[in-house]
Amino acid sequence: MKKNIYYILSLFVLLGFTSCEEDPLVYEGDNFVSLDLGGTSLISLEEGGESTTITVIMAFARSTDTKVTLGFSDATNAVEDLQFALDTKEVVIKAGEYSATFTITPLDNDTDYLVDQQVEVEIASVDASDVQVALASGRDGSVVFSLKDNDIPPIPSLDYLYGDYTATAIDITDAELPQTNHAVSISAHETDTDKVMINNILDFGSSIEATVDMKKREMTISLGQLLFVSSQYGDVLLYGYNGEFQPTGDIVVSVDLEGNIAVDYALSPYVPGLGYFGVWEITTIDR
Repeated sequence: MKKNIYYILSLFVLLGFTSCEEDPLVYEGDNFVSLDLGGTSLISLEEGGESTTITVIMAFARSTDTKVTLGFSDATNAVEDLQFALDTKEVVIKAGEYSATFTITPLDNDTDYLVDQQVEVEIASVDASDVQVALASGRDGSVVFSLKDNDIPPIPSLDYLYGDYTATAIDITDAELPQTNHAVSISAHETDTDKVMINNILDFGSSIEATVDMKKREMTISLGQLLFVSSQYGDVLLYGYNGEFQPTGDIVVSVDLEGNIAVDYALSPYVPGLGYFGVWEITTIDR
């Protein structure tokens, strides 16, 4: 009796294990095309960076070629052939095959800094009436490409520059003198909307003007500007120095993303015909 029970239990266990095996799932529905995105529907691209290739897949191969036409959804605000390019808008899946590809390339347009630019490529149509678009649940009929600009963001406004700074300077006429720091401020220009006033740039209490290029994050300072009038020597002008004194010309300084100003020029209060009050190499003007 025990032997028969053991036999029945053994048979039950054997049948139990074999009955748990499942047949592979086979899709037997209508034919469709979709995008093979590997589980993501948002892909980041950098301006001027590498191209990305997307595969268009079809559930069942057909006996004739299948043309899949691509389009752009209303979510697209990037400009084709300026910010991106597609190698084709008509993807052809050859007879007997299951897939074909298209490639998107981010272009380096070197224009104004742009934010939140994207392009959504979608399957617009298929030239076969027996093939539908992204029919199966979870299949993708579109993909969004987010375009990251490689240009630096501009200075948002002149107001952004206004405020107090600290300048770092070295008097290069005397190697034994230590590096010094002095207060500098930037304020509005009285008349010009593309200029600012840099106050106390050489620690003499005087002000000079600078022209601002907000797109390039640069300020241009013209040499030869009047710093102050000395009761003893007369007009004291802003000169540059690069081994010899420069009475005219422009120096261009840059503004980083934190609002600090990289100068790296030698400047001098200079009296024409008499000489200079010192030569200061200013490296930075920091907030």
